[in-house]
Amino acid sequence: CKGDSVQLEASGGVSYSWSPIQTLSSNSISDPFAFPLTTTEYTVVGTDANGCVNDSVVTVEVFEVTTIPDTTICLGESVALSVQGSPGNVYLWSPTNNLSSFTIANPIATPSSTTTYVVSVTDVAGCQDQANVTITTLSAPQPNVTTTIEADCEGTTISFQNNTTNASSYTWTFGDGTNSYEESPTHLFNYDGTYSAVLVTTDPSGCNDTLTLFGNTLVFSELFSADPPNVFTPNGDGDNDLFEVALNPGIEECTSFVVFNRWGQLIFESDGSSISWDGKKANGSKVPEGTYFYIIDLNGVFYKGTMAIFR
Repeated sequence: CKGDSVQLEASGGVSYSWSPIQTLSSNSISDPFAFPLTTTEYTVVGTDANGCVNDSVVTVEVFEVTTIPDTTICLGESVALSVQGSPGNVYLWSPTNNLSSFTIANPIATPSSTTTYVVSVTDVAGCQDQANVTITTLSAPQPNVTTTIEADCEGTTISFQNNTTNASSYTWTFGDGTNSYEESPTHLFNYDGTYSAVLVTTDPSGCNDTLTLFGNTLVFSELFSADPPNVFTPNGDGDNDLFEVALNPGIEECTSFVVFNRWGQLIFESDGSSISWDGKKANGSKVPEGTYFYIIDLNGVFYKGTMAIFR
């Protein structure tokens, strides 16, 4: 056991020289006491009366244990501890929290913060030794994201503003199965549904955290006025002078608007702009009072109706 001593003994010579000498009571007698702190191999060189020389080796094994080197893990991860060195039959680890067992040689540790574990080991002869290991835990960068939702001719465009700090890489997985490694990506989703996005942030140490985002996409029918006017008075008095349908700016470029008279003749048309008509033909002449028919094409979705002009 550590702290014990043992008497060595050599014979056959008239003089002796032992090494190493640091943990011996004497290095020049036949039977010195050895008190090593760790397992040590001693060599003795003997000389007889005729000057003949020979040597011999003896190993003194000291009961001692070690464990794994100090280790750094990400918060939430686990690490396998283990006792190495001399075999024991009783093991006690402390602190006992966050261990799969505190009475075995190789428990699994899942510390919630940086922790130093100490293991005390006893063998069948009653020798005891201790070892310790520090498990350092690193916190992963916590994802922080805000979103901006906008209309687009092809669907709902969502911009993800990534406000995460201390991260070095980002992995986005969207609900349609596509990925992005940009810090703050923009992604197109279908109208009238839901969206989901998963962000994994990773720091330079390799620790990561995950954020799941989900919500509703824009409703296509809400991107324009659902109740266009059926009467307007384009007389220049500044009141109700235009037939207008409010559009979300994101879908103006895929919008067309046509007006027909009661005989089916095309009176007015516009493409890729807001839906607005001042009651004039393309050449600037005013159309007479009466009822007119319109067709609005919003990216392939058609809306039809009538309007009356009074001057």
